Amino acid sequence: MTAYKQAHGGSKPPIDVLAMHLYNFDLGSGQESDAQVGTYLSELRRFRQEADSLGYRGVPIWITELGFYYPPGGPLSDAHASQDKQALKDLIAGAQAIDLQRVFLLTSNQYAGLRPLYDPGATLSPTTPLPLTEYGQIVANLVRNG
Repeated sequence: MTAYKQAHGGSKPPIDVLAMHLYNFDLGSGQESDAQVGTYLSELRRFRQEADSLGYRGVPIWITELGFYYPPGGPLSDAHASQDKQALKDLIAGAQAIDLQRVFLLTSNQYAGLRPLYDPGATLSPTTPLPLTEYGQIVANLVRNG
């Protein structure tokens, strides 16, 4: 930011949207962390405060990647499903206060631990919708029911 301001007469960079990624991946240990999921909203609040202090009050936030890493294989545990639901509900409840406008879920059947929304084994058909996974059902129910 300093270099930009120096090159542009003290003006801050023009930014339309602030973007960030949220994962329950502990950078210190390199492992997925259940505790990290509970910090998503507080991480966003800190991000908003920092952006505001740099002069970007009112610039919307988009989470361009949101994912939940859990040990791969087997069904989503009840504890993890509950944790995912609560984290998503917290983001929905806090969205207006921090100007969170968009959330893009990163799901995958290629990366161990990231849960896909749709059954990766399903056959594509133009007449039949893809079946949702457990994780997909959690997200769909939250979207439907707010």
